[in-house]
Amino acid sequence: MSSSESLSTIFTNFQYNRVTNYLDVISSVLTIYDWLLTLAREVELVWRSPWSAIKVLFLVTRYTPRTLAPTVVAQRSPRTTSPRARAMLTTSGRGGRTSPGSSSPR
Repeated sequence: MSSSESLSTIFTNFQYNRVTNYLDVISSVLTIYDWLLTLAREVELVWRSPWSAIKVLFLVTRYTPRTLAPTVVAQRSPRTTSPRARAMLTTSGRGGRTSPGSSSPR
């Protein structure tokens, strides 16, 4: 591979990562905006109602993605260099990758 092909590949990867990061921010902002718009009605209609299977289902589907999002972001981030963070991701089975024959994350 020539140096111009190598630079072209690096530049393409940089652009892809930048677009991906922008999309991550946009989706996070839209999710928070949606949550804030509907929070008052949620409190009124869901939180003040008696417990039921529908209420539990709503709360699980509403808040599970928000609790798992930091794990997904940490999984995808190349900056997750903390040994403690890697160990937590590895032991929870959420993204700690190990090479064959190795017990430590890359």
